[in-house]
Amino acid sequence: CIHNGHRLLLAQAVLIATKRVLVGIADGPLLTNKILMELISPIEDRVSKVTSILMDLKPDIKFDVVPITDVYGPTAWDDQLTCLVVSPETAKGGDKINEER
Repeated sequence: CIHNGHRLLLAQAVLIATKRVLVGIADGPLLTNKILMELISPIEDRVSKVTSILMDLKPDIKFDVVPITDVYGPTAWDDQLTCLVVSPETAKGGDKINEER
């Protein structure tokens, strides 16, 4: 299940994007300290659900929905990314990404 905060982030991303949206979905070590981790769906289910939501929102652009196991994911090496959409909860990670880039 995708909560409303994540849905809002996805909606914001597709409003900004003109060609492509890259979504990193936490997996592995990023989940170890999550409360009620046992309730988190398998990564394949979460990737599928996010992809479906994005297709419903804006089917005419490219979507890359990938598991990430560290705060950077593909943002550390994908030089085609021009915008990062974060929430108050992920702002620290966004700051780290901007420092790395």
